Amino acid sequence: MKISRSEKILLAIFGALLLVFAYHKFVYAKQYKSIETLRTEKKQSSDKLDNIKLTIASSAKKENDMKILNAKVHDSVDRLYPVIWQEKTLIELNDLLSKSKLEGSANTTNGDSDKKNSSSDTNSKVDNNSSAYSNLYSIVDQYNTQVLSAKKEEVQARNNNAYTSMKATINFKGSYDNVYSLIKNIENYSRKIYISSLSISGISNEVSGTMSLEFLSIPKFADMDTDYYKWDFNNPYGKQNPFAQGNQKTSNSSIEQASKIQENAKDFSMSVRSVNSDLPAVMLGKYNDIERKSYIYADNNKVENIEISFIEQNGKYYYKYKTNQSAYPKQYNETGVEFKPSNSNISIAIFSNKRTSDADQVGVNLRVINKTSRSIDVIVSNDDTSKPRVTLTGEGNSVNLKNQ
Repeated sequence: MKISRSEKILLAIFGALLLVFAYHKFVYAKQYKSIETLRTEKKQSSDKLDNIKLTIASSAKKENDMKILNAKVHDSVDRLYPVIWQEKTLIELNDLLSKSKLEGSANTTNGDSDKKNSSSDTNSKVDNNSSAYSNLYSIVDQYNTQVLSAKKEEVQARNNNAYTSMKATINFKGSYDNVYSLIKNIENYSRKIYISSLSISGISNEVSGTMSLEFLSIPKFADMDTDYYKWDFNNPYGKQNPFAQGNQKTSNSSIEQASKIQENAKDFSMSVRSVNSDLPAVMLGKYNDIERKSYIYADNNKVENIEISFIEQNGKYYYKYKTNQSAYPKQYNETGVEFKPSNSNISIAIFSNKRTSDADQVGVNLRVINKTSRSIDVIVSNDDTSKPRVTLTGEGNSVNLKNQ
């Protein structure tokens, strides 16, 4: 049978359509389905990646926030006793008397755990089940065991023969100036001691009297006050300068040690260290701020912008400072907090340290605004020589940088 030209064309078109249908049915459809599956998997993987990035970013922020919060906790309870040992308390009081050049003696009333609920009991034995103690203790105990991996029996052993509170009496004899010195020594003591009453009789060059004191303790984390528990009444412990090179891991969060390196730097102090330290990378505060109320913190592996402003009005001096995250005082737009300069120049002591690696990017761009008639000395110690952590910009009157 002879096929016409038009029939051949129709057959060719039909064959082409058949091939297209077969390709779409058996090849393209399967490939399209595979492509859609891959697209779905890609989207899921992309979503997972975004979630991982968010988790990492959130985790890093939480870690930084936790480090700063941990430093604030340390600062707020640093002067309180973790527990109170009667023997150690007596030696501490005798040392205070000796330092004040007073004759006298100190005594406490022996505590009795069976009488801890009695109103006549002078001292309170450590009792983790007491209503006033249990809530805070349970939180600290959970943190010690779960976060710090401290052994419960070791923490409990610290409470043996210890008290949560104690009262003591000092009988003294000496000059009025020496009594005043005793009061100041107690106020500035490394631990919080409360003077509940004071009785004095005699004349200025020879007085005698009795002072009643109270001691309070608070449950603390297992990595705090380690030197207190190691104390054996004879040997010194700890390190004179917690910011010295090679002591990156420490729970001592005071920064006035930075100023103690400089004989005349007694106004403000700052520490700048690696972000891998247990302490915040940057801490700034008033020198010898025992209560740590003036401290501000930053903890990022980058250069922090810090502004410190000094203002003089009517013969009085005021200060305020801020980072990207915090400020002191919080009402930063106001004049600031009044202070008295310790010397003719206002001083800021900064204790830095060498970078731990190329990845260590911690640093400070310090902007000092001087609106006073005095010069401001910024004294930087132990900074990295090849890549310094501290950069200074001064505005207003004289601002001097001194590297040591």
